[in-house]
Order: sequence, then structure tokens, then C-alpha cells
Amino acid sequence: MFIDFEGEPSLAMNERRFKRPALKDVAGMLRSFQYAAAAALKNRSTEERLTLEEVAMAWASEACRNYLKGYRETAEGRGFLPDSALAFEDQLSILLLEKVAAEVQYELSYRPSWADIPLGAVCSLINPDKSAFSNSL
Repeated sequence: MFIDFEGEPSLAMNERRFKRPALKDVAGMLRSFQYAAAAALKNRSTEERLTLEEVAMAWASEACRNYLKGYRETAEGRGFLPDSALAFEDQLSILLLEKVAAEVQYELSYRPSWADIPLGAVCSLINPDKSAFSNSL
């Protein structure tokens, strides 16, 4: 089930109607998979987290990889995605960072105890070599 198609809640309704890059929605879906995996570990004991973390990360990476592969195959040649692979990756990276920044703001405002999830994603995006989710893209 998909929900939350009203746009970014921090924007006014008229701003939500502006055209945005198609990859903005892709970034949102990728973050949803990653967030779900991290949230599944949130209230676990330390021992459980250590045991399940690798599985959760593998699931998120595979979900992201499959979603992105299917999206690219379906959208190929339709003219609304960046032409080159490098431009695609760069735009997606920027939009992911933008999405994660909004998540940090939201969590700090409404659920501060959950801010570690998007803050971890910020670290992963800035330093992908040490990222739990770096293989997702």
C-alpha cells in the first residue's frame, strides 16, 4: 500500500504543485525502503540489533536495487530522466540528501528519539564507503 502522496508537508499547497524532477519520487521510495529496515531495528535489544542488522541492510539494499532497476527499465527513453548515467546518479544523490535532510528536520521536531535513523543516512550519503546502505544505489 502506498500513502503520503500529498507532497512535502512543510511546503504550502501551491508549492507542492510545482514540477519537480522525477527522481525526487524515486529518492523518496528508496528512503522508504531504507527507513523501514532501520525502523525495524529501532526498539530491539542490542543483541537483536547486532543479529538482525545485516539482514535488514541486505533487505533494504536489495529492495532499493530492484526498485531502481525496474524504474530505470520502465522509464528508459521516455525523456524525463537525465541522459547520462553520471547525471542520473548525481541527481539522485542530491535528491536523496534533500530527502534525508527533511527527515532529520521532521524527526527532530516530532520524534527526536528517531533522529538517529536519518542522521545515520546523512553520514552514509556523505561517506558512502562506510555506509550500511551504500550498495543500494
